[in-house]
Amino acid sequence: MAFEHNPGYGSLFVNDQKRSPKAPDLKGNGCCPHCKEQFDIAGWDKQSDSGKQMVQLKIEEPYQGGGGGRGREERRDDRRGGGGFRRDDRRSAPPSRQREPGDDDPWN
Repeated sequence: MAFEHNPGYGSLFVNDQKRSPKAPDLKGNGCCPHCKEQFDIAGWDKQSDSGKQMVQLKIEEPYQGGGGGRGREERRDDRRGGGGFRRDDRRSAPPSRQREPGDDDPWN
């Protein structure tokens, strides 16, 4: 079993395996003080509009890995009751309006 933080605590570490400029500068994990669930944290070094240094955070459910499993987007939808967007949704577009001879405006 991996290390788990006490509720309300977490850790961030320098991401020394950063392979892209968009990748987080810091990575770590923590524990929610209310629901006691573990979560992943990613952080990016940024500068605020006023010029102050800051760290922008993203907090997500822990990555389960293993390929072939369900992705974060699908798990997140289940937690919300299934009302959100799923990457595997393939809704068909509404049928196009039939064009009549002499109809010059394709946007109507």
